[in-house]
Amino acid sequence: MAKAKPCPKQEERDGSDDRFFAAARAGNVSGAWYFCGEENYAKQKALEAVRALLQPAAAEMNYTRLDQPSPAAVIEAAEALPFFDSRRVVVADPPSEKEDRERLLPWLPQVPESTVMVFLDRGSPGKNRFTGWFESEGRLVRFSPYDPARAAAFVCKRAAENDIRIDRFTANELVRMVGTDLAELLNALLRVGAYAGYGSEVLSSHLKKVLRPNLEGRTYDILDHLLAGRRKAAMTLVSELLRNGESPFPITAFFASRLRLMYTAAACLEKGMPRASILPLIDPRAGYASHIVDDAARMGKARIERALLDFGRIQYGQVTGGQDAEKALLDTLLTDF
Repeated sequence: MAKAKPCPKQEERDGSDDRFFAAARAGNVSGAWYFCGEENYAKQKALEAVRALLQPAAAEMNYTRLDQPSPAAVIEAAEALPFFDSRRVVVADPPSEKEDRERLLPWLPQVPESTVMVFLDRGSPGKNRFTGWFESEGRLVRFSPYDPARAAAFVCKRAAENDIRIDRFTANELVRMVGTDLAELLNALLRVGAYAGYGSEVLSSHLKKVLRPNLEGRTYDILDHLLAGRRKAAMTLVSELLRNGESPFPITAFFASRLRLMYTAAACLEKGMPRASILPLIDPRAGYASHIVDDAARMGKARIERALLDFGRIQYGQVTGGQDAEKALLDTLLTDF
């Protein structure tokens, strides 16, 4: 068997999550922080990195988790002295009421150096003076969905840590099948690693036997083929999905969803907006924003709009039962692309 090609190292990014992990590794974390974003696995790893700063023997006494606390409870917990350690960690839900945010705002710069105070937001941060302080101080840490390339690098890194051999091409295929949610990727990697045998090379055939393809990723592959003029390859993928029991309803919904994102991107491009300004407006969970902008430029606003109308008709027909859903999907793909 040929030796697996080594995975490329994950590229360094100038992101707030990277900077925070670097500071945590160096032990240079103190004061107030705000964690937010949709990538929950990375967020949890950051919390673990913070807790690892505590001395193990006294960690339980110096770690406090507060659910929907009052400002007074936050301040009291953060200003308590650590027990038999040089620091303590407090993790709290961010204040939801304006009055509570305003109460805490002047206190934030005064959080003791001996405390790591983390406000843990489960989604995107609201725009207000409270989160604005963290932003201005470089203490707002965003855990955004990974793009496919970075997700594949994550797979390579975790594979090496778990005695799993996987080359960069198979890692990319795993991402296409599963998506870019890190927890789901790690789970899938461990499953295929166990199937292949730890220490053995994971092959594409192992992925196909162990994992069910991610439907969203497959629709991206199909659209890529269509836009590149590879209609036969695209229709083969569609037929494979249908043959494996996928309903035409979610396939249609995924196409319509991506076309809506592409329409937004195309409208921005038509207005002359720079690419860097468009990307934040395109935020699918699978992390394909850059890809969507490229596809919008290739397809053009008029074609996207026509395809959107056609997919809207399919979805209406699927709901009313007035047409063969599978045939309508196949016909529309061939007509619009």
